[in-house]
Amino acid sequence: MAVTYKKLFHLMIDRGISNAELMEKADFSANSITRLKRDNYLSLDTIEKDM
Repeated sequence: MAVTYKKLFHLMIDRGISNAELMEKADFSANSITRLKRDNYLSLDTIEKDM
């Protein structure tokens, strides 16, 4: 089963959260946000490195 992050981005739109705010609040890199938007694989190791 493929992973999709569409619900995350719909929730962000509903709450008025920008990509920049997500990067700041979640301490994600711009590259990680791009990978999420493209439904690309993002390992937990990558997420931990961003934090």
